[in-house]
Amino acid sequence: MTFIPEPHIERRAAELWLQHGLAPGFDAEEMVDKIGLGLLWEPIPEKEGETILGLLDPNNGRIVLNETHIAMFKTNDGLRRFTLAHELGHWLLHADAARSGTLDLLQGGRVWCRSGSKEPAERQADMFAGRFLMPRDQLKGQIHAWVWRGWPTLYE
Repeated sequence: MTFIPEPHIERRAAELWLQHGLAPGFDAEEMVDKIGLGLLWEPIPEKEGETILGLLDPNNGRIVLNETHIAMFKTNDGLRRFTLAHELGHWLLHADAARSGTLDLLQGGRVWCRSGSKEPAERQADMFAGRFLMPRDQLKGQIHAWVWRGWPTLYE
């Protein structure tokens, strides 16, 4: 797995904001379309105790959301947006290497995203999704100076 520094991941997310003139609350599905990816709903098989919300099919340029969890996605817009942003992160950060065979992410030609995974690529896609959906400068701008006590306090 190739190390991708956090500033690079944050920069990739910021580039999309600039290129597409995004504003807070932007339509994540529309962004997937603008990037040129397809979006598909289909059941994704899971092992006992495993949750797979989505996957990236880099060879066919599409994101697949797990139809099994459609009720959860419908009641939690943030989960749907984060899952789409996570898969978009895989597309931007890992898809070229996965397709060329230099990054071993593919299982049956797809990048499977399992919740709770500690794999570096999963953490990088999560980091991208967070930076994409809540850019640091946008987030800081919404926090009043008198409340700001640093990131650890905010996370608590």
